[in-house]
Amino acid sequence: MKNKNKIQISSAIIWGVELSPFVLKMQAYLEYCGIPYRRLPAHGSYLENTQTLLRLEYQKQHKQISRYPEMDADLDEYPAVPFFTENGKDFQYDSTAIAHYLDQKPPTQGNSHRHRLFPEDPCLNFIASLIDEAFDEFGLYMVHHMRWVG
Repeated sequence: MKNKNKIQISSAIIWGVELSPFVLKMQAYLEYCGIPYRRLPAHGSYLENTQTLLRLEYQKQHKQISRYPEMDADLDEYPAVPFFTENGKDFQYDSTAIAHYLDQKPPTQGNSHRHRLFPEDPCLNFIASLIDEAFDEFGLYMVHHMRWVG
């Protein structure tokens, strides 16, 4: 007998605060790459959101969430950034790290012409990464400035 309450994951999931600039950045990445996704908890059912949150919290407590590339265990933590899963069980965090992870994956059968997010050339990759990090910091500052001052 099949479990009727089991959630079937048919696309990637972004878990995060709806107005987070990093969640919006993840959305742009996935749309650019042509990767289907859903945003939770905004677009999930109560049951799916509860199950996903429980899995996510369990993995946070047991330090099982990955980041690409991995960080030193002493520096690694789970900040309030988007979490990403392709199968509903294994989570990653950090929008920039997820972008690098997606670039390392081979294109799928239905998406053989997927765009890279960062250039393959090491010099151009460094420049793109530097711009990405700079705008993460500056953009976050501007968002918070406008939220509290504007």
